[in-house]
Amino acid sequence: MCSVSNKAAAIDGVRSLLQRNLLVLAEERLLYLLEQTPDDPQLMRLLFGIYFKIGDFFVAIDVGRRLVEQEPRDAPSWHQLSQSFLRTGQRESAWDAALQFQELCGKLCGNRSAALPLLIDNYERNNQLDEAEELLSEMSTAEGMKEAKLYFAARLLVQRKKYDEAIEMIAKGQVVSENNKHQMTEYYYLLCKANDRLGNYDAAWDAATNAHKVSQTPWDQAKFNKIHAEAQSFFTREMLQSLSTATSHEEQPILICGNPRSGTSLLEQILSMHPEIDSGGELSATSLMESRAPRVTDSYHGWPMCLLDMKSSDADALADIYVRARRCVNPDCIRVTNKSLVLQEQLGFLSLVFPAAKAIDLRRHPLDNCVSCYTTSIGSVGHHYTHSLEDMGRTWVTRRKLRNYWQETLDMPILELQYEQLVADQENQTRRLLEFLGVAWEPKCLDFHRSKRVPVTISYDQVNKKMYTSSCGRWKRYEKHLGPLIDIFSEGGYL
Repeated sequence: MCSVSNKAAAIDGVRSLLQRNLLVLAEERLLYLLEQTPDDPQLMRLLFGIYFKIGDFFVAIDVGRRLVEQEPRDAPSWHQLSQSFLRTGQRESAWDAALQFQELCGKLCGNRSAALPLLIDNYERNNQLDEAEELLSEMSTAEGMKEAKLYFAARLLVQRKKYDEAIEMIAKGQVVSENNKHQMTEYYYLLCKANDRLGNYDAAWDAATNAHKVSQTPWDQAKFNKIHAEAQSFFTREMLQSLSTATSHEEQPILICGNPRSGTSLLEQILSMHPEIDSGGELSATSLMESRAPRVTDSYHGWPMCLLDMKSSDADALADIYVRARRCVNPDCIRVTNKSLVLQEQLGFLSLVFPAAKAIDLRRHPLDNCVSCYTTSIGSVGHHYTHSLEDMGRTWVTRRKLRNYWQETLDMPILELQYEQLVADQENQTRRLLEFLGVAWEPKCLDFHRSKRVPVTISYDQVNKKMYTSSCGRWKRYEKHLGPLIDIFSEGGYL
């Protein structure tokens, strides 16, 4: 057991890792500490925050549930739990957690209205606009909520397709929020969306550009390229054939590899309608597997050289880390999708620990893909390469080269799927998908928009609608702004 002083020092160390955005190392350290002091609320609260930040919401829910069972008066955890449920499409649970948060706001600080932003967010993201507007009318600007009221009013106007009114509301909100960097960024993206819908494409592009200026964060392109080059250098066909593999063949993860805004949420939603498949979102367990590999293999080497010392039993142990996380999604389903972006770097490793895994390489027109990335708020949630057209283009090319390499090198079955073909020929492409995955045809997959569990991602207002093709060729509206991207993609032969 840790002493009080040792625990305090350990927590300070974890917080130092978090400040440097070393989330996987912080996660591993917290899991180790929790082995010493199981279910410690302070440690679990930090772990909950990590899983939420990296978007691994199913595992976040597992931690959050255990946390509020121990600390039922922990209002911030109820708030975060509601958001986690919301982002996995568990609407009723999200609402129940939001009501718990509201009740605690009343009990602990005498201000139930502090929960209104969370309740409105729940309604708006589930397209319950009348209910959201009713609550918005109850929000008093005198209670320090003027910023929130203006912001949600603008969001609702965009959802109602009242774009001119939304633009006016955004202007009012920006005056009030001029010192709030995060809020200003969100306003600019809303402004971009409203102008795009009105056909004011230059104004939309200017709004997106301003959003990137406000939230500008450095991006290390050389480091990114090095990680991908090292994956190709180590995981050669000869090396893969010489390394040990897991003995268990039961788990059959479906690994969705694609850039952000390439249709991964849509694809996952289609597949989740099949009774033998469930959606896992962005399961982060593969990063923990990579981090723990040197210790599991008892190797003096770091990653990936430690795999030279991996035995079949070690591969099984690493697979077990993933299975434990998958059970947070569905304890009984062995076919669970994972669309974590890091999978693209890890397919070589995953082919060793999951012999029955299958991957889907989802591709979208590079200019459409990049325009979608540039005009949505993914830059403010870790995708810092989107702040620069040049960085975004080079990052796209680096990822494409690695995915091409896996296609040529791995024995793992990989299906190449074109987004444009999926939206234009939904039934035939869905049949092709299900045949590749080895499951029977399921007509419900064509009605993905009817799912009662629509994960709330940046695409939440898209995946709950019927299939549409209007996003194909969208780049042409912004062609005059895309010179750096066109040069990069033309030079590489991608256009």
